[in-house]
Amino acid sequence: MVQDLSITRQQIDEVDSRIVELLEKRLDLALEVAKYKSETGKAI
Repeated sequence: MVQDLSITRQQIDEVDSRIVELLEKRLDLALEVAKYKSETGKAI
């Protein structure tokens, strides 16, 4: 049986929220790497 469309949309919203959280975390980590490389004179 197909789920109610509103439930499916809610699940999509939850997945989208997790994706955004992970992308924000990835950006933070990439900035840490860039900062380290900048401070140590390594190529970015």
